[in-house]
Amino acid sequence: MEKTNGKLRQALEILFSHQAYRIVLLIMVTLRSSHLLSIYVGPLVKFTLAWSAAILLKDLFTQRLLFTNRWRGLLYIFLILYGITSLYHYRENLARNIAMLGYMATNLMLFYAYDLSKPRESVKREIWNLSHTFMILTFCGNLLTMAAFVLNVHFPFTYGSVEETSWLGFYSGRMWGFFSNPNTGGDIAIINLMLMTVCLVMMGKAMPKGWKRFYVVNLAVQSIVFFLSNSRTAWMCIIFFILALPFLALLFQLPEKVKDQPVKKVLKRTAALALVAAFAFTGVDGFAKSVLPKLIVPTTYFTERLLELSGVDTEDAEKTAEMVGVPTDLERDDYGSFLGGRYYLWKAGVGITVNHPLLGVSAENIEAYANEYAAWPQTYEQAEQAYLAKQEAAKEEQLRELYKSMKKAQWADNMGEAEELAETMEQLEQTAIPPYEPYLPGITGGLHNMIFQVAASSGLLALLVIGIMAVGFLILLVKYYIYAFRQKKVLPLIVAMTAFILVFLVRSMSETGLIYGISYSSILFWSFVSYTMYFIEKETAGEPSFEKGRNPLLARLSRKVFSGKKGR
Repeated sequence: MEKTNGKLRQALEILFSHQAYRIVLLIMVTLRSSHLLSIYVGPLVKFTLAWSAAILLKDLFTQRLLFTNRWRGLLYIFLILYGITSLYHYRENLARNIAMLGYMATNLMLFYAYDLSKPRESVKREIWNLSHTFMILTFCGNLLTMAAFVLNVHFPFTYGSVEETSWLGFYSGRMWGFFSNPNTGGDIAIINLMLMTVCLVMMGKAMPKGWKRFYVVNLAVQSIVFFLSNSRTAWMCIIFFILALPFLALLFQLPEKVKDQPVKKVLKRTAALALVAAFAFTGVDGFAKSVLPKLIVPTTYFTERLLELSGVDTEDAEKTAEMVGVPTDLERDDYGSFLGGRYYLWKAGVGITVNHPLLGVSAENIEAYANEYAAWPQTYEQAEQAYLAKQEAAKEEQLRELYKSMKKAQWADNMGEAEELAETMEQLEQTAIPPYEPYLPGITGGLHNMIFQVAASSGLLALLVIGIMAVGFLILLVKYYIYAFRQKKVLPLIVAMTAFILVFLVRSMSETGLIYGISYSSILFWSFVSYTMYFIEKETAGEPSFEKGRNPLLARLSRKVFSGKKGR
């Protein structure tokens, strides 16, 4: 009986565990980021809202992290504002916006939650488990991406209820791998490498040898996928992260050398080292793009077999196989601007904000409104002309192929087939090209900028609220570093996580997903913000200058509401 009760308690502990929920959901959303698996995994994510609600309800009557962690009040105001926006636009996607509110609450209330009663080693173990869950998953996924590249796999496929088209393989100067598209593949590779750095700093010399070997192989795989992705956002993130490493280098020297050397001297040396590393990494890019195509097996066998398994007829398979060849050019195609399609997305974001400044239009209505405000004369005209030119070229190619086939039939004295082909040609010539419908490339992923996304989704007031929290967090970090440098006891793990968080903030200038919806980005970002807050609170315990904010107004109110119990 006692054994049964013990197992039941253990099961309940796992069920109501923040960490168990983080890991399970991280696995699901990481797999969902693959178009090959999204149709199977995606629906399961919706059921996790009930799980998160159960965890939050338990916390409400036990630990009350919902009230005691810093900036809780601001986050609740932000959620309330989005709820008001959703109700205001109740005629447009109300149910989906309510679900979005649930996902946002999970990000801001559950992932951002730190328990100061936990021992340090327990929290470090959480960081290790969360990081390695993501690293192992993405290592396997990007290993498949590399395999597809080397074997010259290249074919289109449809996915989702609306049957959108994606690619597996090399397309438009970029590698479309296991994780849906080049941007996702490059993004995942960089996050993987940053998590690896955090774990190396955290473990130091205690890092197990087996994991060291894995890290070497993982570094090679993620670096290759990074180069193949040709993602500007990934490049921006890796350069920023490398430039942040002087802090790490400085901290490693603090215990032994800073006592005997001026901090200024150490900073100069480490900053120079970081700049050299950044330029060296950039230089490797050209070398990698010249070497990587030589790894490709010059065959279309795998492409043809995959097309057949996908139900594509033989003629299409042969055409695709002929088109593929061996990619030698790793230069990406653009939309006529260095910013690519983001220029038009940001322009649309400005249009939405100007016309709906107070409440925005909600996250689920962004796509409809973005298309409306992006279709300004110049943009619309350029896009329409490009569309018509492409459609005309495709039609001309079809007519040429039909004409060739008709001539072959005539030469073979197969007049019945020739007449059918001639009739098809006539029908095609009379067929009008469908009218152009404005579409913003990448709009399904939001406005690709967190500032524009928040302003357009929730309004300028919500942007101000979340901005106050972001500034407050950055000020707290600066205060901690000033305090730690003076005390000569900087915790390297905090610095590593700081670099990780700052890269995510920089990344949010070209990508979204930290707030609206559940993604591997939102889980990792808010989890690491909470871990950073935990260690800062631990390191500064008893310091008067850090006391403000330790017991927010919500914590004091909760003590009165919950039977006068003490809140932490």
